[in-house]
Amino acid sequence: CYGRNSSRCTRFDEHNCWDILRDSIPGDAINKALPGWCFLSRKHAQLILNIPSQLGGLNLWPAFERVWAPEEVYFPTALSLCGHMDDEVSRRALTH
Repeated sequence: CYGRNSSRCTRFDEHNCWDILRDSIPGDAINKALPGWCFLSRKHAQLILNIPSQLGGLNLWPAFERVWAPEEVYFPTALSLCGHMDDEVSRRALTH
């Protein structure tokens, strides 16, 4: 996963991901996972499912409707909003 200040972040990412979400989500919470696959533990999946109740019933997903490849951005950003990007996320490739 990477954020806007990463060397992996391209102008395309900035324009089609971060710029679209900047009015809805704090910029430092926006992250992208490439190649777009994330493995979630049960704990992390439950945290993501609980986001609407934590936001007073608001659904986070509509903010991602215009984002290019929203699944690459939604899950790492949701984990970041839950406070679990830095301490519990492994940023490595996994192949089976």
